[in-house]
Amino acid sequence: MKNLQLYPSSIPEVSVLTATFNREKLLPTCIESVIAQTYNNWEHLIIDDGSSDETLQVVQKYLLADARIRYSRHSNRGQSLSLNVAIMMAAGEYVCILDSDDYYLPNHIESRLQYLKAHPEVDFLHGGIVVIGDEFVVDTTDPSRRINLNDCSVNGSFFGKTAVFRAVGGYRNIAFGNDTDLFARIEKQRFSMQKLTEPEYKTMVYCRTEDSITVQFEKNLKT
Repeated sequence: MKNLQLYPSSIPEVSVLTATFNREKLLPTCIESVIAQTYNNWEHLIIDDGSSDETLQVVQKYLLADARIRYSRHSNRGQSLSLNVAIMMAAGEYVCILDSDDYYLPNHIESRLQYLKAHPEVDFLHGGIVVIGDEFVVDTTDPSRRINLNDCSVNGSFFGKTAVFRAVGGYRNIAFGNDTDLFARIEKQRFSMQKLTEPEYKTMVYCRTEDSITVQFEKNLKT
């Protein structure tokens, strides 16, 4: 495993977790959306899942410019196992997920952190996404149906206490619907969950790119 900036220079309150594979063209938008946050006591953990493109070179300039960004690379293991590495590395009290083809609007972290501090009984937040592209995806429980992403549990909208992610054992290594599976296990353990639906919380931009997991899964169903 190759690691750069393994340890943050100070203790962050929020850990942003990104697993990436061959996304050199999309990563700058993802990373810069974190840098542009109105709240700045964060760390961004980027886990390179064995990319064969110029991912390291893209990330390196951000590593040199901002000590809050941390990077780890390993052989290709899939998104779930890569996110689990990030969960274990996370130094923040809170964790949020950001896929490498998505990005945050500037007040994403601040809005959710304020909500959790105003509602200390809540352990985990989801919802509040803006979809770029087709809003409908295959239902994980019934592949013959397509459902709106706003009715789904979406990785990039997850924001919660780090202890919650660790308590359920992180993500399971499944090909499709790892976010739905994680959500169900958090719910089963009776952690307090809240879906954010108000317009001011629509701060996570979900981009359905051609190589996204949901798009690839639908293509495989048709072959």
